[in-house]
Amino acid sequence: MNESLCWTCESIGPALLPVRYTVVPDNVSETLPTWAETLESAAPGYHYALRALRQGFLYVYYTNAGLDEPESWDAWSVSEDGALWQQFSAPFGVSPQKTSDCRAPNHLNANMEFIALRDIALRQETWLAFTPSAWSWETIEYYHNNRAAREKRMQCVKPWQWRGVPEGVGIAQATVENLNTVIDYGLGDNDSGKYVLPCNRKVSRISRTLEEAPYYEVYHGALRPKSTLYPWSSKRAGCADITVRAMQKRGLAKDGTPVSPVLIALHDPIGIAHE
Repeated sequence: MNESLCWTCESIGPALLPVRYTVVPDNVSETLPTWAETLESAAPGYHYALRALRQGFLYVYYTNAGLDEPESWDAWSVSEDGALWQQFSAPFGVSPQKTSDCRAPNHLNANMEFIALRDIALRQETWLAFTPSAWSWETIEYYHNNRAAREKRMQCVKPWQWRGVPEGVGIAQATVENLNTVIDYGLGDNDSGKYVLPCNRKVSRISRTLEEAPYYEVYHGALRPKSTLYPWSSKRAGCADITVRAMQKRGLAKDGTPVSPVLIALHDPIGIAHE
């Protein structure tokens, strides 16, 4: 008897795994890999690194795919753990994804860590943007009709980059080595990063009042980064090889030709400001 299939889990196409730039305190050792973009200096005591996407939405625009927005756009809802769920009402009417809607018995979590693009991505430019909130109709129309605006807000994957990707532009081939430069993948069960920077740790007092001058005392030892606002994608830790195999399996052109899977780091200035 054939197992039921899930379109989200089993669809094929150029496979792309989006991650995001984030800021972390210097007691977290992971830094940006050589293939990432060079960002402006972070505040003293902090540096940039890569993490899985946080909860929000991923919008994809395909150049020359059609005149109207539904022909040219795809969208994915990103759940709290970074899983990507395609929104088939895209680009309008997308909704947040809280839990899995896959009922296939052969469901593989790694399949939700990346997206399978349309075949046109191999022939035309593809533009991507992460946002914590769904875009309005007017916003989508604005980026649909304005290339200059897309260049400022969105990031482009060019057709030739599926065949070879230079380092230093924010795009790389999705290999085990490159995925392990993303904190969520590189941290094994015994690594300290998650425990140095837990998610939403309970805040403790950093000062107390006194009855005499100066009437207060600061606990200077407590003044340090203690947590991150966003949950870690814990199921990815130590599993980069599983994800790469899943991308290779589904990363096919329409004619069945294998397509090298790609890893892209997306801008998230709001998330960086929050952290």
